[in-house]
Amino acid sequence: MNRQTTTLLLTATLSFHAFAESAASAQEPDDPGLVLAQVFLEEGIEKSVLLDEEREVLVMDSSAPALTLEAPFVLDVQRGNWGGSITFARFTVGVSSVAVEELSYSSGRRSSRGNARRTTLEPEEAAHLVHLVRALFRTKVFTRPRPNAPLGGSSSWSSRDFYAMARLQRQGSPMIEREYCGFVNSRSSLHYAGIEVVVKAARILLQEADDWTEVPEESRRQTHFTAAFVENGELMLLGGHWWVMELSVEALGLFGNRGALDTLRDLRERHQSSVPRGHNKIRNVLASPDHYLEGPPQKVPDTAPVSSSGR
Repeated sequence: MNRQTTTLLLTATLSFHAFAESAASAQEPDDPGLVLAQVFLEEGIEKSVLLDEEREVLVMDSSAPALTLEAPFVLDVQRGNWGGSITFARFTVGVSSVAVEELSYSSGRRSSRGNARRTTLEPEEAAHLVHLVRALFRTKVFTRPRPNAPLGGSSSWSSRDFYAMARLQRQGSPMIEREYCGFVNSRSSLHYAGIEVVVKAARILLQEADDWTEVPEESRRQTHFTAAFVENGELMLLGGHWWVMELSVEALGLFGNRGALDTLRDLRERHQSSVPRGHNKIRNVLASPDHYLEGPPQKVPDTAPVSSSGR
C-alpha cells in the first residue's frame, strides 16, 4: 500500500473504529471522517455534473442522518464499460481487518481474460472509502432553476456507456445500493456523479494496495462472483443493462458455479431483447452447466446451442 499519509486519511482513520468495533455506540452523523468524506463527495459531484449554468443551480442535500455501520458488513463496488470489461470488488469489513477480493473480466471475439486476486487491508486504509459510501447514501442531488433564467436550455451527451455500482450488505438489514448504467449525459449526471466518486475512490485504493495474492484457476469458481451474479439478478433486467448481463453471463464461464442456475433461468424467462446474442449465452450455460459452471475456464459462445432445453 502507498503509505503517504494525507490529512484526509488521518482524520478519517480517527473515526473508523467507531463503526469497526462491534460494541460501538451509535455514531454521530458529523464525525470528522464523515465530514471530510462529505466534502470530498460534493466536490467530486460538482466536477462531474453537467450543468446548464445559465439556467440552473446545483443543490446537494446531506441533512439526512448517515448510516451507522458496525462490523462485520460487506461493501461491493462494481464498474464496467460497454467496450467489454467489468470488475467486481468485494470489501468484507471486519473489526480488525478488511478482506478484499477483486475479479476482473475482459471479453474478446476469440478469447476472454479473467483475473482474480485477494488482499487484506488495515481498517484505517479503507476508512475513507467507507465514509464516502455513508455520505453517498444520504446525499440527494438535484437542480433548481435560476431566477429570471433565459428561455430554452442546453444538453450534452457522450458516447461513453459505463456501469457503476456501490452496494452495502449489513447483518439484519436490507441490502441497499446505488447504481447507474448508461451514457454520460447532462440529464443523468445528477444520478451517477456521486456513484462515480465512490467507484473512483475504490479503484485508487485497489491500485495502491499491495500484498495481492492471485486466486488459482482451480479456485476461481469459489470466489464471490456467483453471489454477486445472483444479487445482480434484478439489476441485469433493467433497461440499458443488457451488456452488463452479457458480460456477467460470459464471466460465469471463468468464475461461476451452479449457484447461478436459478438466476440464469429467471434471466432466460424475463430478459427482453431483440438481439439473440444475450439469450444464446444464457441458453448455452443452461444447456451445459457441467461444462460452463464446473472445471476449467470456458468461453461462453453467443451462437445458439445445439441443445437448448436448459435444466
